[in-house]
Amino acid sequence: MLWMERCSAALFSKQGTLLSALAEGHLGEYPEFLGMTPDNIRAYFERAVHEIELAAILYMVAYAEARIREDFLYRVGAANKLGGDLLAPAMENLRKKYDKIWQIPLFENGILDQWKVLIQRSDQDERLFNAAQYASRIGAFKNPLRLRHWIAHGRYWKPKGYSLSQLPPSQVEKIINQGFDALKKTAIDLKLVPVWKDL
Repeated sequence: MLWMERCSAALFSKQGTLLSALAEGHLGEYPEFLGMTPDNIRAYFERAVHEIELAAILYMVAYAEARIREDFLYRVGAANKLGGDLLAPAMENLRKKYDKIWQIPLFENGILDQWKVLIQRSDQDERLFNAAQYASRIGAFKNPLRLRHWIAHGRYWKPKGYSLSQLPPSQVEKIINQGFDALKKTAIDLKLVPVWKDL
């Protein structure tokens, strides 16, 4: 988020420089902008900031996904050594089904769905406080993941329910932080193997 804010600020600063140069008749110093009106210049920089926001979302969600997959590997290994982790059997079954870690889905009966199943069962057994909130926060990661997929695969279709206007970078950051918090608290409350240190 800080990187995005600094890049955006730099772009807006450049926009201001160009608008001043245009008003003073010195736009010739910036030949790539010759012939542009003030509205053209503003539109150009709005598009540039839009691209920075998409890049920030791509980086945040990709980072979050990598941490979740690292936690999965850590959890399977540590749980097998220590025993007693309620998630271990489901995670081990997932690991056996796929040749490569990146093939394991996060949802569609994947890693995060296994967390949600455990949370729902623990809620029924009354072993977990705030179970519905935890499950909801973990499930909320689905739309940022779809948005990341849309960005990474060329944006050639119209997104429904997960566009940049519906999920600005600040909202994506909030969803990721709340999801990680829910995973950590679930692990603590259910005495699971602790979550991966960077999660």
